Amino acid sequence: MEAVTEFFILLRIQLSTFRMMGPFAIMISGVLPVGMMFVLRTISGELPRDRAIDIVVGSMVMGLGNTCIATMGQIMAEMRLTGSLAYFATLPIARWRFILSISAAYLLAGLPSMAVILIVAPLIFGHVLVVHPALPLVLALGAVALSGVGAAIGLYARSPIAANVYSLAVSFGLVFLAPVYHSADVMPPILAQASTVLPTTYLARSLRTLFHGQTYGLVIDLALLSLSAVVMMAIVQNRIRWRER
Repeated sequence: MEAVTEFFILLRIQLSTFRMMGPFAIMISGVLPVGMMFVLRTISGELPRDRAIDIVVGSMVMGLGNTCIATMGQIMAEMRLTGSLAYFATLPIARWRFILSISAAYLLAGLPSMAVILIVAPLIFGHVLVVHPALPLVLALGAVALSGVGAAIGLYARSPIAANVYSLAVSFGLVFLAPVYHSADVMPPILAQASTVLPTTYLARSLRTLFHGQTYGLVIDLALLSLSAVVMMAIVQNRIRWRER
């Protein structure tokens, strides 16, 4: 119970910073992915349902990645380099809960954008999407795994500008180098094999499974996504220091 209380206190602290980064997070998690859907629909013309689902999945992963990697990387770098993390050194909190609270905050920031994508997608593509009850769980696990990547970038970057550049590059790389906007079958074999270590692969596959109204293979994908989240949280837990030396 104490851990839960601690988490929600940290979450409230992170939500209070939205006046600074919230609008940016909402823009890159919603406006950019919706724009991508519209452009791809305009270029490709009428699409079959399977292809439309691929684009919707890719747009959702891009939005979540931009929020949880790009925004997290910049926030962590700024807090580390300006000494803001020293404030949290005065609190009896675990480092992983601190990172988890930031992940939850930006997941909440991205949820309206995810909802907009789900609402706008049928209007753009003309196909009805199956919204599975497990969708929030998949998005939450994906947010934690991707936030860990962003936090790691912010903890190693030498400046907020560098963190911004690196995190954006990694965010787009994890989208375009993984079977996100398409299935792994159409990728070069070497790239398809390399993408098996990327969390976006399992996030996209889980979303694609749910939108098809299926659950086959979902447990395995969620387990691998959870493993990615645990590994990234462990790396951040060992690296983060409240005060820079």
